[in-house]
Amino acid sequence: MSAQLSLIQLLTLASLAGGIFLLVLIDLKWGVFLLTFASIGNVLLEQLLPVKLDIILGVVILMVFFAKFAVYKSKWKRSILDLPVVILISAGILTLAVQAFRGSEFFSETANQFASFFAIMLMALVIVQILTDHKAIGSLLQIFVVTVGFISLLTVLALALDIPSLRIGDVELTLFHGWGGIKARLGGIYQQPNIFATLLVLAFPLGVVFALVNRGKTKRLFWIGMSIICAGALFLSQSRSAILGGIAGLIVMVILFIRSRAVSTYATIWNSLLIGFGVIAILWATGMLNFVLERLTWEYYVYQQATDPAPRLEIWREAFLLALRNPLGYGAETSYLVGQSLGLERMGVHNVFLGFLNSWGVLGFIGVLVLALASIKGLWRLTYTSKDWSVKVLSAGLIAGLVGLWVHNLAHSIIHWIAVWIYFACVAGMLRYDAVNAKKEQL
Repeated sequence: MSAQLSLIQLLTLASLAGGIFLLVLIDLKWGVFLLTFASIGNVLLEQLLPVKLDIILGVVILMVFFAKFAVYKSKWKRSILDLPVVILISAGILTLAVQAFRGSEFFSETANQFASFFAIMLMALVIVQILTDHKAIGSLLQIFVVTVGFISLLTVLALALDIPSLRIGDVELTLFHGWGGIKARLGGIYQQPNIFATLLVLAFPLGVVFALVNRGKTKRLFWIGMSIICAGALFLSQSRSAILGGIAGLIVMVILFIRSRAVSTYATIWNSLLIGFGVIAILWATGMLNFVLERLTWEYYVYQQATDPAPRLEIWREAFLLALRNPLGYGAETSYLVGQSLGLERMGVHNVFLGFLNSWGVLGFIGVLVLALASIKGLWRLTYTSKDWSVKVLSAGLIAGLVGLWVHNLAHSIIHWIAVWIYFACVAGMLRYDAVNAKKEQL
């Protein structure tokens, strides 16, 4: 029976791989669309399928792309991702070289982390080459929002119906759980509120954008509904850094809408109020309104810091002191060193900039800083210079997502994820396509 099952799984895998290969061979964009869906839903898909679909898709896309690139002798299209990726790769290689020279016991673990991150960055660069127009970028972002929104809807419904976990075979996924005296925090299929919130803070501003650019009433209602669901799930995750980032991103988007005159003041205020009331309605319907408000108070924050064995400020202080001793980075040893300095076995840095400063050295810090600033600066300029109204609106939505992401990552370090880098690739593709159009107009 097991042999028969293995044969069935093998045939399923072969059929799946063959179908994916043919689809990607016909049009690489379809491969990227599937990869977006697979990377966001990877935790769930890993339980349903005998293989990691996102890895298979990534490998097939890279194979087909570089084969076509070599055959047709295509020219590599430069983007804003090129510089930070080169800096980050250089930082990783330098850290590995130092560890190899010193004979560090963490060399293998660091090399695995670097290889994984390198593959993610390479995939993002290739996606920029594949997405050659705003329509493809818009379609990819819509898939991003719908996938995150669907996961959010299921998780919110599970909370409302008091179904804390989802069982698939022998695996049980905890969708929400109590934390720090709070009744429940949404972690979705990722089982971790801060990871779930990373996608939510990127998705909900885009829901507003697609509601604005679509003319049909039904489509507008659908997209504003997606935005409200994602924003509601964001508050239910109770990730304070993500909520703060989401609010900051929304404020920036509103300011850009009004100053660039891309959207009327009335429409901007109306949509903002609609999202606000929608979020309150979701919190009230799930019975979480008072719990969320309590967690967002300053008193609760002070209480948590007083009872936490490793408060954020102490972690950041120790991480900064460690970075001063070694500007070339500690690689995978970082979490152990930070933990030991706090009397613990292991502790993450909980800040993306300090995390890369410690792991990949000064070059790693510069790479992440360039990645953050270059994309926001480019999109900010695009909202004022573009002659296409929809591009202005989409650029403002992307900025809102980026602001939310980087504010969230001031208290965490969640960018080692292909789903996040697909978002970066969309930003780079937008800026590159607009730059090409600007040159054509000058000619």
